[in-house]
Amino acid sequence: MKRIALSFLFLFALFASAVRAQAPASASQRELSPVPAAAAAEVPRLIKLSGTLLDDQGRPMAGPVGVTFALYAQQSGGAALWMETQNVKPDENGNYTVVLGANSTEGVPAELFVSGEARWLGIQVGQQPEHERTLLVSVPYALKAADAETLGGQPLSSFVLNAAQATSGSGTSATSQATAEAVTTPTPGSGAKKAVSGTGSTNVVPKWLDTAGTLGNSLIFDNGTNVGIGTTSPAVALDVMGNNAGLRLSGTGTHEVVVTGVTNGRLGQDGNGFFFANDTPGSNGRFFTNNGTLNEWMRITSSGNVGIGTTTPAAKLDVNGSLNLPATASATVGVISLGGVPFLHNFGINNTFLGASAGNMSMTGNYNTAVGG
Repeated sequence: MKRIALSFLFLFALFASAVRAQAPASASQRELSPVPAAAAAEVPRLIKLSGTLLDDQGRPMAGPVGVTFALYAQQSGGAALWMETQNVKPDENGNYTVVLGANSTEGVPAELFVSGEARWLGIQVGQQPEHERTLLVSVPYALKAADAETLGGQPLSSFVLNAAQATSGSGTSATSQATAEAVTTPTPGSGAKKAVSGTGSTNVVPKWLDTAGTLGNSLIFDNGTNVGIGTTSPAVALDVMGNNAGLRLSGTGTHEVVVTGVTNGRLGQDGNGFFFANDTPGSNGRFFTNNGTLNEWMRITSSGNVGIGTTTPAAKLDVNGSLNLPATASATVGVISLGGVPFLHNFGINNTFLGASAGNMSMTGNYNTAVGG
């Protein structure tokens, strides 16, 4: 197994709004002219990380190497709050630099740093165990600083009313006018705005019901802990219910569901067919059924031994129990073969044949025993 020597350098690119020189405006212009909605400066949600990849002999690793980066709330244990896998290409000295968030649509979520709680970075190379986590210092929390300049992601200028709106003779107050403006949204495919309307249920993710800007309930329920599709009482992190509930992974190439934790595994398909894989060295693949209690009936060890009725198989096939074959009807039914040649069978009535090609599959005699070739 290879080990990693890591050194970290976090560089956060924090960009302030561009300073623009403007000529002073007159008092009347400031009162009557609408305030232009300047684009708010977007703080890049990317983290530059540098390190070194060395093998167990202290030699630089050659790339590309699959490395998984994850953020946690604890120094050890607990589920990852965010993770991303990248193909790292170290140089001849094993040094590398990556940009965390580059493989994610929205980069590293700024919401991870809202609470001010500690965040720990874990790094896993390939299928090796994750290495000791590193505490993030205060610099990453600057990702959330951009919210101080915006309301709901919009610049403050978007909510300033011009004089015409504030003094409108329609009887609509500035407060109600601002509220109406804040809850409008462009109609898809047009520049016109439609007022958002509709009703919804608590914890149900909304969806657009029509092109007029009407909102209603979707099939997705989120109680803050679990998410349900087709159910409002999800019992696990993702709970899918319905008469034809299922999860489909389609398209070309390999499709797999990856489960990570104390041990890692995959369930999927590729060009060679369907597969069940245990990715943690030294652990086992197990098969259970429930006949009142959960029981393990078959195990495949990391060395390839298969045990049926035993959790410690000592051979390629180790059966703790009886083995039942049907009565011999032909060379391919009820026959134990060695090297592709029939070795043990009972063709006929009360016959026993033991040996390479002993007996035949066409005799009519009964109560015979043959031993040998």
